[in-house]
Amino acid sequence: GTVLPFVQQESTFWDNSIHQEIDLNTLRKFELAGDFYLWKTFISKTPLYIVSAWLGGFKYHAGQLSSECGEKYAAEMSKLLLTPTVFDYLHAYTHKAIRQFPNIIKRKLRTHTFEYDHDKGMYRLTD
Repeated sequence: GTVLPFVQQESTFWDNSIHQEIDLNTLRKFELAGDFYLWKTFISKTPLYIVSAWLGGFKYHAGQLSSECGEKYAAEMSKLLLTPTVFDYLHAYTHKAIRQFPNIIKRKLRTHTFEYDHDKGMYRLTD
Protein backbone atom coordinates (compact mmCIF):
# COMPACT_ATOMS: atom_id res chain seq x y z
CA GLY A 1 0.00 0.00 0.00
CA THR A 2 2.95 2.37 0.29
CA VAL A 3 5.06 1.24 -2.68
CA LEU A 4 2.77 -1.30 -4.38
CA PRO A 5 -1.03 -1.11 -4.67
CA PHE A 6 -3.23 -2.33 -1.82
CA VAL A 7 -4.90 -5.72 -1.97
CA GLN A 8 -8.49 -5.07 -3.03
CA GLN A 9 -10.47 -6.05 0.08
CA GLU A 10 -13.81 -6.31 -1.71
CA SER A 11 -12.48 -9.26 -3.70
CA THR A 12 -10.60 -11.03 -0.92
CA PHE A 13 -11.56 -14.48 0.32
CA TRP A 14 -9.79 -16.82 2.69
CA ASP A 15 -10.15 -20.17 4.36
CA ASN A 16 -11.53 -20.15 7.89
CA SER A 17 -8.41 -21.94 9.21
CA ILE A 18 -6.33 -18.74 8.83
CA HIS A 19 -8.35 -17.11 11.65
CA GLN A 20 -6.21 -18.92 14.21
CA GLU A 21 -3.28 -16.74 13.11
CA ILE A 22 -5.02 -13.50 14.14
CA ASP A 23 -4.02 -12.02 17.50
CA LEU A 24 -7.35 -10.55 18.62
CA ASN A 25 -5.68 -8.36 21.26
CA THR A 26 -3.54 -6.75 18.55
CA LEU A 27 -6.53 -6.40 16.22
CA ARG A 28 -8.52 -4.57 18.95
CA LYS A 29 -5.83 -1.88 19.17
CA PHE A 30 -6.61 -0.59 15.67
CA GLU A 31 -9.37 1.92 15.18
CA LEU A 32 -8.99 2.12 11.39
CA ALA A 33 -6.16 -0.09 10.09
CA GLY A 34 -7.36 -3.42 11.48
CA ASP A 35 -7.91 -4.57 7.91
CA PHE A 36 -4.27 -3.90 7.09
CA TYR A 37 -3.27 -5.96 10.14
CA LEU A 38 -5.41 -8.85 8.84
CA TRP A 39 -3.88 -8.76 5.33
CA LYS A 40 -0.36 -8.52 6.76
CA THR A 41 -1.01 -11.49 9.03
CA PHE A 42 -2.58 -13.56 6.27
CA ILE A 43 0.17 -12.93 3.72
CA SER A 44 2.83 -13.90 6.26
CA LYS A 45 1.19 -17.34 6.59
CA THR A 46 -0.11 -18.18 3.11
CA PRO A 47 0.54 -17.05 -0.47
CA LEU A 48 -1.75 -14.54 -2.13
CA TYR A 49 -3.63 -16.00 -5.10
CA ILE A 50 -5.00 -13.82 -7.88
CA VAL A 51 -8.27 -14.42 -9.70
CA SER A 52 -8.18 -12.95 -13.17
CA ALA A 53 -11.73 -11.56 -13.01
CA TRP A 54 -13.70 -8.68 -11.51
CA LEU A 55 -15.16 -9.96 -8.23
CA GLY A 56 -16.11 -6.79 -6.41
CA GLY A 57 -15.52 -3.09 -6.22
CA PHE A 58 -14.91 -0.30 -3.75
CA LYS A 59 -17.39 2.52 -3.43
CA TYR A 60 -16.96 5.75 -1.51
CA HIS A 61 -19.84 6.85 0.73
CA ALA A 62 -20.36 10.18 2.48
CA GLY A 63 -19.00 10.10 6.02
CA GLN A 64 -16.86 7.04 5.33
CA LEU A 65 -13.94 6.73 7.78
CA SER A 66 -11.48 5.70 5.07
CA SER A 67 -12.00 8.98 3.21
CA GLU A 68 -12.23 11.26 6.26
CA CYS A 69 -9.39 9.78 8.31
CA GLY A 70 -6.77 8.96 5.70
CA GLU A 71 -3.86 10.41 7.67
CA LYS A 72 -4.90 8.58 10.84
CA TYR A 73 -5.26 5.33 8.90
CA ALA A 74 -1.77 5.80 7.42
CA ALA A 75 -0.34 6.48 10.90
CA GLU A 76 -1.90 3.26 12.27
CA MET A 77 -0.75 1.31 9.24
CA SER A 78 2.81 2.59 9.61
CA LYS A 79 3.01 0.89 13.03
CA LEU A 80 2.89 -2.45 11.20
CA LEU A 81 5.39 -1.61 8.48
CA LEU A 82 9.07 -2.36 8.48
CA THR A 83 11.44 0.15 6.94
CA PRO A 84 11.71 -0.87 3.27
CA THR A 85 15.11 -2.03 2.05
CA VAL A 86 16.65 -1.30 -1.32
CA PHE A 87 15.60 -4.83 -2.34
CA ASP A 88 11.98 -4.04 -1.37
CA TYR A 89 11.99 -0.97 -3.62
CA LEU A 90 13.58 -2.89 -6.51
CA HIS A 91 10.99 -5.64 -6.07
CA ALA A 92 8.14 -3.11 -6.02
CA TYR A 93 9.33 -1.22 -9.07
CA THR A 94 9.83 -4.50 -10.95
CA HIS A 95 6.18 -5.33 -10.23
CA LYS A 96 5.11 -1.86 -11.36
CA ALA A 97 7.03 -2.31 -14.61
CA ILE A 98 5.51 -5.76 -15.19
CA ARG A 99 2.02 -4.26 -14.88
CA GLN A 100 2.77 -2.35 -18.12
CA PHE A 101 3.61 -5.54 -20.07
CA PRO A 102 1.10 -7.07 -22.50
CA ASN A 103 -1.24 -9.62 -20.87
CA ILE A 104 0.29 -12.55 -22.73
CA ILE A 105 3.67 -11.85 -21.10
CA LYS A 106 2.17 -11.11 -17.67
CA ARG A 107 0.40 -14.49 -17.73
CA LYS A 108 3.72 -16.25 -18.24
CA LEU A 109 5.36 -14.37 -15.36
CA ARG A 110 2.56 -14.71 -12.77
CA THR A 111 2.20 -17.44 -10.22
CA HIS A 112 -0.75 -18.26 -7.97
CA THR A 113 -3.31 -17.07 -10.50
CA PHE A 114 -6.73 -18.50 -11.27
CA GLU A 115 -7.96 -17.88 -14.80
CA TYR A 116 -11.17 -18.91 -16.49
CA ASP A 117 -10.71 -21.73 -19.02
CA HIS A 118 -13.47 -21.12 -21.57
CA ASP A 119 -12.97 -24.54 -23.20
CA LYS A 120 -13.54 -26.39 -19.90
CA GLY A 121 -16.03 -23.87 -18.46
CA MET A 122 -14.17 -23.51 -15.15
CA TYR A 123 -11.45 -21.58 -13.35
CA ARG A 124 -8.03 -23.22 -13.18
CA LEU A 125 -4.81 -22.45 -11.33
CA THR A 126 -2.19 -21.37 -13.88
CA ASP A 127 1.05 -22.06 -12.00
